[in-house]
Amino acid sequence: MEEKLIFFCAFFCVIGTVTGLQFEWYLVGLFCIFIILLKKRFTWFQLALFAFFFMTFFLNAILAEQLNNSILKGNEISLEIGFRKSPNIDGDSFSGFATDIESGERIWLSYKIQTEDEKMILEKNCLVGEVFKVNGKLKHPKHDTVENGFDFHDYLKRNNTHWVLNAQQLNHLRTENSISAKILQVREKAILKIKSTFPDPLMSYTIALIFGDQKQIDENAYRAYQKLGIVHLFSISGAQVGFIVWLLYTGLVRLGISQKWSMVIVIVMIPFYAGLTGFSPSVNRACGMVIILFISRLLRKRISPLICLCLCMILYLLIQPYQLYSIGFQLSFSICCGLILSQKILGREDRNPVSQIFIGTLICQVSSLPILMVHFYEVSLLGFLSNLIYIPLFSFFFFPMTIIIYFLHLMMGNLFHSFLRIGNFLFQELYDFSKLLSNTPFSSICFGKPSTIFMLLICFGVFFVLFSLEQNKPKQVITSFFVLFTILLLQFNSNFISSNGEVTFIDVGQGDSIFIRLPHNAGNYLIDTGGIFSIQKESWQEKVSKFDPGKDVILPFLRSKGIRKLDKLILTHADFDHIGGSKAIFENLEVEHLLIPTGQNEEFNKYEWFNQKKIDLIQQIVKTGVRWKIGDNFFEVIHPETTSGDKNSSSIVLIAKINGVNFLFTGDADLVAEEEILSKYALQVDVLKAGHHGSDTSTGKTFLERIRPNVSIISVGENNRYGHPSSEVIDRLKENRVHILRTDTQGSVKFNIKNGTFTTFPPYHKAQ
Repeated sequence: MEEKLIFFCAFFCVIGTVTGLQFEWYLVGLFCIFIILLKKRFTWFQLALFAFFFMTFFLNAILAEQLNNSILKGNEISLEIGFRKSPNIDGDSFSGFATDIESGERIWLSYKIQTEDEKMILEKNCLVGEVFKVNGKLKHPKHDTVENGFDFHDYLKRNNTHWVLNAQQLNHLRTENSISAKILQVREKAILKIKSTFPDPLMSYTIALIFGDQKQIDENAYRAYQKLGIVHLFSISGAQVGFIVWLLYTGLVRLGISQKWSMVIVIVMIPFYAGLTGFSPSVNRACGMVIILFISRLLRKRISPLICLCLCMILYLLIQPYQLYSIGFQLSFSICCGLILSQKILGREDRNPVSQIFIGTLICQVSSLPILMVHFYEVSLLGFLSNLIYIPLFSFFFFPMTIIIYFLHLMMGNLFHSFLRIGNFLFQELYDFSKLLSNTPFSSICFGKPSTIFMLLICFGVFFVLFSLEQNKPKQVITSFFVLFTILLLQFNSNFISSNGEVTFIDVGQGDSIFIRLPHNAGNYLIDTGGIFSIQKESWQEKVSKFDPGKDVILPFLRSKGIRKLDKLILTHADFDHIGGSKAIFENLEVEHLLIPTGQNEEFNKYEWFNQKKIDLIQQIVKTGVRWKIGDNFFEVIHPETTSGDKNSSSIVLIAKINGVNFLFTGDADLVAEEEILSKYALQVDVLKAGHHGSDTSTGKTFLERIRPNVSIISVGENNRYGHPSSEVIDRLKENRVHILRTDTQGSVKFNIKNGTFTTFPPYHKAQ
């Protein structure tokens, strides 16, 4: 009974924290429903206790929100800052969290490294504990401008950060001599030592497995592990903490120290280990549980692992309520809770080690399912199999091997160099095998982002499965898996069920990308994919992780919508700002039809990924007259009719009638193309995508007067070097009483097909 009481207290702490941080009324209703359902199982005093915890953590979250304000005014141009963690250096980009020395407030620093020598100095020296003077301008971080995208503003806010400082100068002033700075320097200096002496990939994996920093892992390798569902193995978790605690405790006892004093020493030392690993949520959870467990033993009071976990969560959320948003926090506590609740079935004496690993892996996969779907929108089909192989491999081989290699290298230095080569070879083989496995067809399945109702249903299905496994009743287990499978099947087919659709003008910066999803999944079309022109730089300036709108914006957006296949990819012309992101689309999505304009085939073939994919695609070179119809929705290409020497002038122009609304998608069509269209078609347009990002070479006066649009969307990059959109075009649109929506000032623009309304991202009330 004690376990259940504390478990529900922790549960209501979570509900109270979520309610306080975002105050959704349905959560208050959920609390009331649970109280009603539980009234027969608990006394009124116990129900009052649940209400107390709910209100306490509700008020604690509200207080955290109210105190999460900036001291800085925003007009400061010169600050003295220090670092608690080394910033990220990628090419000539230098960025990360910094602390204003005077106010103690955290800011996000962004700085462009000026010279190669400066970069070498920043890379080779420990910056933690160093104080710099920076000159620059503070600005508010932006909300994400793409639906379901990563919201940098909210991320910073949850880390008590309210300003981004774009620094023009970075000058070293002095070194801090505080105890906290010295402790933090230990970790950073150790990481720098590994970087300078260990070969890659051993270097990146050693830093990840010992110090909890995954930034050094190669981007392609990380994506391969993510597809396999094993990326969590490169985060320090309870298994690694348990191994370290066992080593320390056993070593102390073997040295003749009593069990009591050994536990006291572990309690004192374990926070320092958490600091060495960067205080990640999974490490904090595991270290917190160790401390609570050892304290209870010192007091000669036995507490169960479940009570230990619940107490740890309650204390964690009381101190840091914003951690509830952390993926690491969610995964760590949910998986640990799943394993603890299933300890009866895992701990049965008739279980052999193989069956225990099998069932334990299954429980981990099921427990993490809702979180993976909310944050990543997809689930690895190979996850169960790969975890079955990789978890024992990491627990009993790679992690201990990494610890041994690291400490032997500390003691023996260069004499141990040959062992570094062996470790490096093994990790390279691990990556090669993982890459091969991740490239298996259908290695992952995309579900899209679940709605609140589906999320609650999935959580219910997961709880039902875990409960049934705990009861160990075969028929109930089969029923529970069937229920969960049915819920997942409904989520998988949610686009077919939904009568809604959308036309979204995606904010890809200075470029175009438009996504059309017809109701009941009748058609998924993507018009252009954006693209960033690469400026020639010196080798030291080149970034390892380059921004690609196809990979970083469009793909996550499509995955969040549950899009697994594009029926048509329409590339209006061969300019890079319209097709640069298509490489990532080809590599990660099934494309049934590729449409490109007549006369530009050679221009497209200059990009190697088109030649590589051409044999796999039904490619159609289109011109005026190509049309198709899906139900009552009609699409027709009305330009180009003939080949033109100018790519913009021969852009594909598409007229579409979707649920009675007429759209005109113009690509980069210029004034000449507009005249040709007017000479052949009498158009009535409701929504116009302004040509060529609002350039004065498009969207002519006569054109607007003839087509008479109600709304015009201008897809354009913020502060772009071309000066788009032209003031002349803006004036023309206003003169014709056209409502203007711009991606540079209002973010992505979404038209809801069902109700005929527009939404921008972020919504107007959130825009800075």
